[in-house]
Amino acid sequence: MGKLSSEQRRTVVIRLARFDEPPEILADLKAEGVTVSRQALAHYDPTTAGSQLNDNLRELFELTRQEYLEGMARIGISHKTHQMAILQRGVAYAQRVNNWVLVKDLLETAAKILGDAFRKSLEVKHSGLMGVEHSGGFSVDREPSTKAERDAVLKEAGVL
Repeated sequence: MGKLSSEQRRTVVIRLARFDEPPEILADLKAEGVTVSRQALAHYDPTTAGSQLNDNLRELFELTRQEYLEGMARIGISHKTHQMAILQRGVAYAQRVNNWVLVKDLLETAAKILGDAFRKSLEVKHSGLMGVEHSGGFSVDREPSTKAERDAVLKEAGVL
């Protein structure tokens, strides 16, 4: 069982803060000639029980994790608007080349990204006893059964 150098400890903490998987980290350490157990690696992750990380490495972990998470906002594909724009270009291309299976698949992907695109909702309002207004609603999870129904749902969601 090898002991990690100061630089290796810092690298492990940074990689754990960036959500790298422990088996990948262990494999890279092994390639450097250092063998440590998965339990020993967990010592460098302050989010795991029993971690006794020193203050400097704990601060490094927290700063790295914060920067990493904030950096996600700068990645275009992490935003629904950008995802939808890419899908729109794909749908336009698939339509031009008459690849209707691809169009269908892209539209389904768009609906999944948007979440409740295939959810039908109904809001019911009525006057009850003594003129008191009641409202309620329900939703039915089902896919539209016709192309026109699907197009209407996707148009309402802003996809088409």
